[in-house]
Formats: sequence, structure tokens, C-alpha cells
Amino acid sequence: MVIADELAAGNLVKVLELALPGYGFYPVYSSDHPRRAGIETFVNWLGQAI
Repeated sequence: MVIADELAAGNLVKVLELALPGYGFYPVYSSDHPRRAGIETFVNWLGQAI
């Protein structure tokens, strides 16, 4: 989980056990971004972590 450390430290608090089917997050970045390879690696990792 991306925010596991923040949750464990108490800096963030999970308010609800709520899932909204059909809603999601979509990464958006320009096709010529200088760090595109790193962004795509992160996006792929995130997709596998969920």
C-alpha cells in the first residue's frame, strides 16, 4: 500500500471501509515527459498492487 507507513504512524486515518464500484483513478502524463519510463514503471506496479 502506498500510504501504509503514514497510516501506521497515525499521520493519516482511514475513515471508512468504503468502496465505490465503477470509480477509479487514472494516471495522466504527457507522452514526452522526460521521466516517462519511470512513470510507466510506477503505474504498472500500482496496477499490480491493487
